[in-house]
Amino acid sequence: ADWDGFRATGVAHLMAISGLHITMFAWLAGALVAAGWRRSARWGWPLARWLPAPVAARVGGLLVATGYALFSGWGVPAQRTVLMLASFGLLQLAGLRWPWWLNWLAAAIFIGLLIYQLAGGMRGGAGCGSLGVDAGRLLAQLRRRRDFVCY
Repeated sequence: ADWDGFRATGVAHLMAISGLHITMFAWLAGALVAAGWRRSARWGWPLARWLPAPVAARVGGLLVATGYALFSGWGVPAQRTVLMLASFGLLQLAGLRWPWWLNWLAAAIFIGLLIYQLAGGMRGGAGCGSLGVDAGRLLAQLRRRRDFVCY
């Protein structure tokens, strides 16, 4: 009934939560966690000296993205996005230093073969939810290059 009202007034597209929304929210949360983590290390918080800020940012961003996806109804695009974010985070936490496109390929194969098939083969737009994650990986790789400055 609510969706009928949204469609009738032309605002249904504003209510849709896509993988890009969740990924952007995860990036923002990760940046805020990293900034706070670095400041807390200066204040002498012991956990901040034990766990590096990039690791805390990845974990914090994934937790916030998962919470946001659950809050938005845990639809199929949200599930795919959280799975892609988790797979990239695990690859990075494992210390694997592969090119960004190989990380994407490995994560896509893993998710495609294991999770999608075990879940009954989710259909429709399977790659669309991960486009934000892929773009984020590309930007992260470009930021690591010395000749690319991003403020």
